[in-house]
Amino acid sequence: MHTNTMNDTNTSPEVAKLRRENEALRRQARAQHLEREARAAIEKAGGNVALLLPAIRAVAEVDGDDERLRITLHDERGDELLTRRAGSAAPMGLSEYLEQLRTQDAFAPAFARSRTAPTASPGVTPLDSYDLLMKGNQKLAAALAGGTRSGTVTGEALTAEQRLQRANDAAWAAQQH
Repeated sequence: MHTNTMNDTNTSPEVAKLRRENEALRRQARAQHLEREARAAIEKAGGNVALLLPAIRAVAEVDGDDERLRITLHDERGDELLTRRAGSAAPMGLSEYLEQLRTQDAFAPAFARSRTAPTASPGVTPLDSYDLLMKGNQKLAAALAGGTRSGTVTGEALTAEQRLQRANDAAWAAQQH
């Protein structure tokens, strides 16, 4: 008769290595699940994945067992975000969170046609919000590369939201000229 000598308290180097590998694979699967679901939600909402994915990663956690993963969204205190739909206390989903981001000035440019661009002159193609954002980013990068001016904060000291807001402001100003 063969007796299995492994039990839950076995801490041999091989078992420890397998446990570490297993945990690493679980983390990777959860990260891939979040990435896949977030990309799909952003694309469905007409958003720019490169600009919005970091905002989702900042608030999202993946819960559940290995067979049924669930994405939950949390505020800065770690509390789960709840839907704002009347009469419901259900967890907020990615699509609703993206709709909230769409209404914020700092994130609105990350959505296609999220604002009405100023009317272009005849013969000039109007820029969409992404083009405006990129134009603003270029101007902001050029200004920051020139160093700091009196009263101006350097790029490194700005939060991502502040940089996005400045790029948005510069983009709209560039469209006006």
